[in-house]
Amino acid sequence: MPKDRGRRTSKRSTRSDEDAKLARAEQRERRRIERLVDAHGPKGWRELYNVDDLVEHIMASESLYMFVLALDIHRSTFLMKEAVEFGYFATILDGFVGSARRAIREMYGGWFDKFTGDGFLAFWILEDSPHDVYHEVFIDTMAKVLHTAHVTRDIYDDHVLEDVRHNSRNMPTGLGVSVGLDAGPGYLVEVAGDLTVVGPPVVGAVRMVEASSRPGEILANVYLGSAFTAGRADEYKHLHFDVTSEIRPTKEYKEGQEVYLLTPSWPEGDEEAASTDGEETTSR
Repeated sequence: MPKDRGRRTSKRSTRSDEDAKLARAEQRERRRIERLVDAHGPKGWRELYNVDDLVEHIMASESLYMFVLALDIHRSTFLMKEAVEFGYFATILDGFVGSARRAIREMYGGWFDKFTGDGFLAFWILEDSPHDVYHEVFIDTMAKVLHTAHVTRDIYDDHVLEDVRHNSRNMPTGLGVSVGLDAGPGYLVEVAGDLTVVGPPVVGAVRMVEASSRPGEILANVYLGSAFTAGRADEYKHLHFDVTSEIRPTKEYKEGQEVYLLTPSWPEGDEEAASTDGEETTSR
């Protein structure tokens, strides 16, 4: 065999071995990312999403269109200091957050990001869809987000606060939770070996929570809120939320910015059914 032919064969073999190693390394990385998603994604996420496409977006740090929900527990530090038994207070809080996490992932098809110390972040990812069905998917996802906001808020008011009351020295006014909503391109990134969500819709949802002036409010940023009053408002009527546009001061816009207050307005009987849907998430 000519010497140069042997060298060419050896080089091809080396490249082939290197390509195989890279392919195996990439496959291992994909499986690792999938395990991270298992901890945050909704129940049955492998059937709900194109797994390869979703993992590609995460690995490449590419944006994903998402709805983001930020929930804030009002005066949580005060409640912690006023607890008669701190261990029991921690159990109550753990029960609420754990139940909310299960409800979001198992009942409402959402992703649970993390507990923030005085609340939590959750999100819903919209995959690319044909133009003729995308708006329908958008509205369906908004319905899940709004229902999650309503149910978790009512569970805290109706169940968690009752448990807190039995373990507190003092109960001031202004207790409850508020919810902030936003949507747009965000990112799932790995931080300290775990996935977390970042990007403008996270900032927007948190800003809406900050704009809340009293517990119980569900506030949406202008991008989401204005959909209820824009040209296609009729398509949102079946969600049964009254929408009020207001100007509220926020950290970034101290002189005020436009926000949308969303108030449930289910017909008589439907609200009771909605509350029943969330009974599994009680902290007890």
